[in-house]
Amino acid sequence: MQNYTRHIRIRLLELTILPLLYFICRLLFFAFNYSHFSNTGFLELGALCFSGLRFDISAILMLNTPFLFLALLPFPFIANKGYQLAIKILFLTVNILGLATNCLDIVYYKFTLRRLTWDFMSLLQRKNDFASFASYLYGYWYIFLIFAFFIWILLFFYGRIEKKKPLPALAFMGSAAFIANLMSLVVLSGATVLGIRGGWQLSPLSLSHAGEYASPSAIPVLLNSPFSIIDSHKLSHLAGHRYFSEKDRLRLFDPMQLPSGKPLQKPNVVIIIMESFSKEFTFLSNQKSYTPFLDSLMKQGYLFNNAFSNGKRSAEGIPAILGGIPSLMDEGYPSSAYASNELYALPRLLKPYGYSSAFFHGGNDGTMNFDAFASNAGFEHYYGRQEYNNDKNFDGNWGIWDEPFLQFFASKLKEMQEPFCTSVFTLSSHDPFLVPDAYRDKFPAGNRTINPCVGYADYALRKFFQTAQQAPWFNNTLFVICPDHTGYSDDPFWGNNIGQYEIPILFYQPGKSLRGVDSTTMQQIDILPTVLAMIGYDKPFFAFGKNALDKSQPHFAINYRNNMYQLFEGNHLLQFDGEKVRGYFNIRKDSLLQHDGSQSPSADQQRMEEFIKAYLQCYEQSLIQNKMKP
Repeated sequence: MQNYTRHIRIRLLELTILPLLYFICRLLFFAFNYSHFSNTGFLELGALCFSGLRFDISAILMLNTPFLFLALLPFPFIANKGYQLAIKILFLTVNILGLATNCLDIVYYKFTLRRLTWDFMSLLQRKNDFASFASYLYGYWYIFLIFAFFIWILLFFYGRIEKKKPLPALAFMGSAAFIANLMSLVVLSGATVLGIRGGWQLSPLSLSHAGEYASPSAIPVLLNSPFSIIDSHKLSHLAGHRYFSEKDRLRLFDPMQLPSGKPLQKPNVVIIIMESFSKEFTFLSNQKSYTPFLDSLMKQGYLFNNAFSNGKRSAEGIPAILGGIPSLMDEGYPSSAYASNELYALPRLLKPYGYSSAFFHGGNDGTMNFDAFASNAGFEHYYGRQEYNNDKNFDGNWGIWDEPFLQFFASKLKEMQEPFCTSVFTLSSHDPFLVPDAYRDKFPAGNRTINPCVGYADYALRKFFQTAQQAPWFNNTLFVICPDHTGYSDDPFWGNNIGQYEIPILFYQPGKSLRGVDSTTMQQIDILPTVLAMIGYDKPFFAFGKNALDKSQPHFAINYRNNMYQLFEGNHLLQFDGEKVRGYFNIRKDSLLQHDGSQSPSADQQRMEEFIKAYLQCYEQSLIQNKMKP
């Protein structure tokens, strides 16, 4: 047992040089790319290095798990010289590869402005691209010297430990000793898993968590390349389609937008995101409504009644609403390989104008990476279940019931400095579809379990406005109310590829003349440019959506699901699989999508196909190259 314990100590000692080497790599990365991080001071750099240790340990343990497991099997043969040589080769191989990626990023970062991710491996697999890349590296000969220096340190350190602390032999072990050694291995395995996941938090450490520790511009300094590559391996990667030259793509779609020209105002901006509030549940469905308060509010504000969500999951809706980012990939943006990209969402754009900001969601911190996304989006504060700090109102599943949490939201708004930009995301209208016991029979049930929950969330919204209208900030506030996505429906229309994306989007300003119903095609990603236009934002900005109030340009909505892109424009829906059109429908005459006209292409269909290709090319290249800066 004692000799086996010494094996463990020696193996862990061999790993101790690695955090130091990763630290040196981080300093070199910062120094060689200083022009991109010139706003990062000495103290911030120190904080980044300290916080980055968490990501370094995770990457080191991920790389060295096979080494630790094979080196510490509780059997006598692990002390054999041949076995030890194989273990040494494994240790050096995985860690030399890890250091190689860190060294490579020192010079490669300037071209991508992001740490290496798994999609870089596809470049290495393409013969021509690999040859070009290798040729490119020749111009940076000094990086090979730095890399060689790291290899020398690694070999020297490993060899010195071999010499000073030779591994003891392991005799054949009895059952008691074997069980004790096996338990030691189990405990070490548990500690390794804990180190890889970055602690006890709800979700394992991921790229999206980088925004909690660094500003978007400094995230690359915080991260290390092995962690970025490994963590992004399981995530969606964009194909990087190139359908057009850049000149032709810009002619078809340009994400850079000019200010509206309106005088600059500074109203508070409050964005209320309602869980699963389909258009089907409101009076707009021409069926029974379960949202009497929202219905009344929609008649007092400016309502877009032909609006679409950009996805079917909260992880797709939140970035679309707040950051103007559609999720045209299998992963939602907060959990994607591009989650650490520099994101210019509403709170970050408004901060230079004196706006304070906060994001509210009654769920557990870490739920769907919303806290990490909020930080990356520029929100200064995050308030969740932990910050609410009263589990008397915990629903037993997702978080705090909507009514008390929206009251908590209202109370925090009183404390915020004006003008402020805030958002709250409700949760009670979510599966398993429960309401507090006190309201069990208060709301209409209909024939679906979600209906009473929608009624309860609508009631909670009513109570919030009753409280908010007493506050001095209320009359100087632009409210935006939008669902994150629609709820499930088995109705032939509300469950098809049109109805399952139809939502209401409402702009409401108390005491203002902003009223009416607008049938312009709108989508969640239009909220950001529309809000900026309404408050008179006076700088150019980058956006995938459009100002919905500007009638001088065509309007559209786009979403993606099951490897199919859908483009809504005017009376038509075009479905595109990335290579060819798979469907083309007149949705005003054919709402059940029974008559596909794609086999007889019209001029409108061909125009829409060109547009979606240009849009998709812009979207993918912008995310891959991390170029969404105004």
